[in-house]
Amino acid sequence: MKKIYILLACLFLGLQASAQATKTDTLKIGEAIPVFDSLKNASIVGKKTISLSDYKNKKGVIIIFMTNNCYHCINYRGRIKNLHKMFAKKGYPVITINPYNNDYAVEDSFEAMQKLALKDGYNFPYLQVNDEKIPVLYHLRHTPTVFVAHNTGKQWILKYKGPIDDDMENKKAVKVKYVENALAELLGII
Repeated sequence: MKKIYILLACLFLGLQASAQATKTDTLKIGEAIPVFDSLKNASIVGKKTISLSDYKNKKGVIIIFMTNNCYHCINYRGRIKNLHKMFAKKGYPVITINPYNNDYAVEDSFEAMQKLALKDGYNFPYLQVNDEKIPVLYHLRHTPTVFVAHNTGKQWILKYKGPIDDDMENKKAVKVKYVENALAELLGII
């Protein structure tokens, strides 16, 4: 029963974001991403609130919208931690953002986020939205969704958006690692 609830919650987010999207229903590669300010950080690492401007000295960021209880987000937790481990020292740290709050689901309350971040040992921010416009501005349709942004010094330019890899169910079956490939290209590794 709980799996059905989780699946329905993920589906609802997709439908809700889709319904709220503007006619230009997507951010395009090469465009500036929306900037966020003072989001509450559930992780024990870093400041209590995080803004995108806190990363002004980084080459870029890997922003991942995720929730506590979405079935696919649960499957990706380890892979998200691995992305941070692989790319934070290269100038592209992970920032995770939960597009929900306690008004939507108890499982996505700030306290539940703190427990999850502690239990899973997140050494990157896990932020809760303080403005329901943020998922709309990012044209978020479902979780998890990744936005890789490069810092030009003046704005954050979208370089990749989409899934982490090609298999949400089984990390051992992954054939294409989309985010890793995008970052390797940005860093001149491939």
